[in-house]
Amino acid sequence: MKKIIAGVIMSAVALTMGALVGCSSTPSEEVPDDPAGTKTAVFEAEGCDLSEYSGHGWSNNATGCQTIQGQNTQKIRENQSVLNSISNGYFVGFFGVENTALTFDFTSAEAVEEATLVLRLASEWGTMTVDDSIMQIEVNGEIIEYNPFTVTGKKIDSAATVEYGVPFADFTISTKISLKKGDNTIRLIGQGAPFGDMESMDIGPGVDCIKIKSMTDVTWESLWEDNQLNVKEN
Repeated sequence: MKKIIAGVIMSAVALTMGALVGCSSTPSEEVPDDPAGTKTAVFEAEGCDLSEYSGHGWSNNATGCQTIQGQNTQKIRENQSVLNSISNGYFVGFFGVENTALTFDFTSAEAVEEATLVLRLASEWGTMTVDDSIMQIEVNGEIIEYNPFTVTGKKIDSAATVEYGVPFADFTISTKISLKKGDNTIRLIGQGAPFGDMESMDIGPGVDCIKIKSMTDVTWESLWEDNQLNVKEN
């Protein structure tokens, strides 16, 4: 029996590797084990410069720090599993407007060729397949390719019932991110994807944070200390 199981596993691995040839990234909710010595930097979306960020919701639009949700959001406070899954207690919603981006500026102590990029996301629009028609990912000015991945959400009947009903989860986007010594930038860029035939909705996932895993020190200057002063109840 063990030999049979091992054979099945090896076949599955071989098929998977074959399918990924030529791909620069392999998004997965199953985050792989990190090599010894790996350092993980966590950059909270609510710590970004949100002065030019805006988005559409079902019943309202929001700009800047109005897009920050979490502990200040009644529906989320009522769902303990979702609330507990949010790093730092807050995230940025209203993501999806075409060419509107969340920008993470940071510094790497050394040049790195194979850093891992992880996004922590959730969906209020039901189960969502995230691909480059919903979100482009730019690293130091270059759009990276990534395989589509599924963010599970609560089943919704219409745009009026949108809700973050499933906890946030980590998705490994790529293990081949190149970082420069010194200043680097990662941007998550909305693509104006519609909700069904509703062209005005511009949907995308809620963004909790990004994580960069590497063998060097990666740091940033979060604006959360200032942004939290403008967080409102919603």
